[in-house]
Amino acid sequence: MRRAGKQLLLPAYFCLLAVIVFATQFSYAGFYDKHHGWITAHALALADHATPANGFVGYALTFVEKDGELGYFYFDRYPVFFTVFLGVLIRLTDDLATQVFIARQLMHVIFMLTILVAWLFLRRLGLSRLAALVGVTLAFSGYGLLYYRDAVHFDHPALLGMLILLFAIARVKLERRERWRWLTIATLAAVSMGGGFVSLSVPGLWLVLEAAGILAQRGLTPAQRLRAILVHDAMRMLLLGVAWTALMLGYNITMELLRREVPLHDVSIVSSIRRRLPLGHEGGRNVVTGKNPAPPWDEFAILEMDRMLRWYAPVKFESSDAAPAAASWPLFLLALATVLWHALRQAPPLRLLLLLTGCSGLLFIIAMINLTAHHDYTTMYAMGFALVFWRALLCRLQRHPRLVAILLLAGLALFLRSSLVVEAENREIFAAYARYTDDYNRIRLTLEARGVRQARIFDTFINHCPIHHSKCFAPGFYLADHAIAEELEDADFVLSDFRFYPTRPWLAAGEREDLRLLAHSLTPDNGTYHLFATADFEPRVLPEGIAGQQVFGGELALGHWSMRDSVQVQPCQRINIESWWQAVNPPAANYSIQLALVNLAGESVGASNDRLTTVNTGVWGPDAWFLDVRPLQIPCDALPGEYPLVLSIYDPLLLQEQGPLPLIQADGSAGDTWLYLTTLFVS
Repeated sequence: MRRAGKQLLLPAYFCLLAVIVFATQFSYAGFYDKHHGWITAHALALADHATPANGFVGYALTFVEKDGELGYFYFDRYPVFFTVFLGVLIRLTDDLATQVFIARQLMHVIFMLTILVAWLFLRRLGLSRLAALVGVTLAFSGYGLLYYRDAVHFDHPALLGMLILLFAIARVKLERRERWRWLTIATLAAVSMGGGFVSLSVPGLWLVLEAAGILAQRGLTPAQRLRAILVHDAMRMLLLGVAWTALMLGYNITMELLRREVPLHDVSIVSSIRRRLPLGHEGGRNVVTGKNPAPPWDEFAILEMDRMLRWYAPVKFESSDAAPAAASWPLFLLALATVLWHALRQAPPLRLLLLLTGCSGLLFIIAMINLTAHHDYTTMYAMGFALVFWRALLCRLQRHPRLVAILLLAGLALFLRSSLVVEAENREIFAAYARYTDDYNRIRLTLEARGVRQARIFDTFINHCPIHHSKCFAPGFYLADHAIAEELEDADFVLSDFRFYPTRPWLAAGEREDLRLLAHSLTPDNGTYHLFATADFEPRVLPEGIAGQQVFGGELALGHWSMRDSVQVQPCQRINIESWWQAVNPPAANYSIQLALVNLAGESVGASNDRLTTVNTGVWGPDAWFLDVRPLQIPCDALPGEYPLVLSIYDPLLLQEQGPLPLIQADGSAGDTWLYLTTLFVS
C-alpha cells in the first residue's frame, strides 16, 4: 500500500497543478486589447472559417471589395491541423462566449501537456522524479508564461512540439534506441503543431553541433566527414522537416490562390515571410520591412534579456518592454554562464543535448528579430533554456531528497502565487472586454432571426477595429461569414458604438437638406455596439426658431431637446433624448454629456455618460447645429415614483478638479451645473 501511495503522488501532483491552472483562469469571454486579444481573435477567426468548404484553410476576415464582390483577408499561415481541430471544438456551440471558453480550455490542456512533456524530458536528462517536478514547476511559474497560458494562439502547440522533438532526440542520444521511428514521428509532429516551423531550429542546431564534432575528429578524410554529415540523423530530420513544412504550407498557398485572385507575392504566407526575413531590420539586411522596424541589436538584446526574467523568474519581475529593468542583463548573463558552465562539464552526448535544448529557442528568437522584437509571447520558445538552467541547479541537490521535497513545496507555492497574481491583476481588464462578446452574440442572433446568412455590414470603427490593438481580427470571429463593407452604400446594416449613426451629425442654420439618422437599434439590449438596418434611416431637420437658450461654460449652447418616449416609463425601459447643440465660442476641450435620473432627494439613480455627439466638440465650427441622440436606461430596481431628468456637460479629463460646466445666466453669472429637463414617472 505504501508503494501504491508513492505511485499515486505523481499523478496527484499534476492534477493539483491542473486544478490551479483551470481554477485561476480568466473567467470572462472577452479579448484583452494587447497581444493576448490580438492572437486570440486571430486564431479564433481562422478556426471559425477552417471548414471543408474552404479546404480547411481558414481566413481572418471577409470584406466587400470595390467592385462589390467579397474578398478574404489573412489566410492561415500554419499547418491546418491545429486550426481545424480548434474549429471543430468551437462549432460545438453557437454561443460566442462559450466558444471562447472552450478554446481557452483547449489551451489549458496544451499548457498542462507541455508541463508533462517537460517533466519527462528532465527525467530523460537525468533528474530524479522529485527534482524534475521542482524544475518544471519553477520553469512554468513565470508571470509572462502564465499570463499567456490561455491565449488562443499557434505558439504554445509549437512549443509542445519542440519539446517532444527534443525528448525524441534525447532518447536517441542517451539510450541509442529505435532511431528512425521515434525521430520521424516526433519531427513530423513537431513541425505540424501550430507554428511548428519553429521546431526546425532544433534539427538545424543539432546538425551544426554534430557537424562540428565530426569535423573535429581526427583520421577522417574530407569525403568521410562529408558523408558522415550527410547521412546523419540530424541531416535527415532537418530535410524531412523542411520538406513536410514546405508541403503543408504549399497546400495553404494553393487554397488561398484558389479563393483569391492575387499574385503569389501577395499571398498571406509569402507576404509574412517577406516581412519577417531573418536577421535584418531597418538599415540591416532585410529589404522588406513593416511599419514598425525592429530595434537595433543592442536594444533588442536588452529587451530579450528582460523578457526572459519576466517569463521565467518564479516571482513577478517589475519591468516592461518599454522600460527594461537595469538588473535584467547581468542576471540573464549570470543564468547564461550557469547553463554553459553546466553543459560543457558533461559527457559529450549529454553536453550536446543540453546545448541543443538551451540554445535552439534562443537562436530562433535572435534570428527572427523582425517577428520576436514586437511579439513578446515568442519568448516562450526559450523554455528549453529555463529547463537547462533549473537542471544545472538541481542535479547536485537531488542527492538530498528532503531538501528537494522542501523545494517542491516552495515551487508549488510560487506557482500558485503567480497564478493568483496574474488572475487578480487582469480580472477586471478581461471583464471590461467581455461586453463586446455579448454584444456581438446578440448581433449574430438578430441577423439569424432575420434569415440573413451573409450580411454586408458597414462599421464606424477606425480600420474596422472595434477593439483597440486587436489587429482588427475580432470582427472576423464575431461576425463569422458576414462581410465588412468599406462604403455605406454597399451595406445592408450599420454597426456603431452609438445608438445612432448620422452620416453628417450637423446642420447649418437655414439649411434645407435634412440630416439622415439611424435611431432604431436592432439590438437594444447591447451595451456598446448596436446594429442598425440601412433601410431604417430617419430624417431630422432643425426645429423652427432654434436658438441657444442655455449656455454651458460660455462655450456650448443647447438650442432644443425632445424625448420621443412617454414620461410614463417602466423599470429596465430605455428612453432616447435628442438635443441640438452649437458652439457659441470655440470649445476649449472635448466635452461629454451626462443624462441623469435623480430621486426627489437629488441623488442619482441612473445615468448615461459619453462624448457629446459623434464629433469632438474641440473641432466644432460656428453656425452649425450638432445633433446628439442619447439613450438612458431606467434602472431595473427603480421603485415606483417621480424621478427628475437632468442634464450636465463636463470635461472628462478635468471632472474631478473642476466639476461640470456651469450654466451661464443672461447677466453673465454662473448658475447651476445641471439643467432640469422633465420628470419621469416610474410605474
